[in-house]
This record gives sequence, C-alpha cells and structure tokens, in this order.
Amino acid sequence: MRAPLAPRCDGGHGVVLLPGTKDLLSVLPAGRWAVVTSATLPLAQDRLREVGIDVPEMVAAEDISRGKPDPEPFLLAARRLGARPGCAPWP
Repeated sequence: MRAPLAPRCDGGHGVVLLPGTKDLLSVLPAGRWAVVTSATLPLAQDRLREVGIDVPEMVAAEDISRGKPDPEPFLLAARRLGARPGCAPWP
C-alpha cells in the first residue's frame, strides 16, 4: 500500500491533498522523512507550498541521473537523512 505523501494534480485545477496526508506528516519526526519526486525541484516545491506542506528534505529530478523505480533517488534520500538504506520504508 502506498502512503499518501505526495499531492496529486486534479485535472489542472491545482494541487489536492490525499485524505490523511497532513495527519500522517504531523506525526513523522522532523528530519526523518523526505520526498522523492521525478518533478523538478522548483515545481515540486511550488506544488507542496500550495497545499501548505514544508518538506525537510527533497530529492528531485535534477539531483539524480536515474529516476524511479531505480533505487538511486531513494538511496540519495536515505543518505541525506543519515539513514541506512536497508531501513527505509519504500516498496
């Protein structure tokens, strides 16, 4: 099951949060989570800002040479958070 960490576009009418997103993010420890996206950093920041989400760490398209589902972006996020990659909760 995928956690509702990222907003989704709603037919070009703005960004809409998935149910439970704010509740989930409010209980995550600061500095212990990141967003990994295939979007560019400015686009991802704008979309998250639009719905009031402040992301402590983000890996975006310009940070990597191989995108999802390659493990590179997830491993980079884990490294930036100081986490051991084997402990990350990605599918």
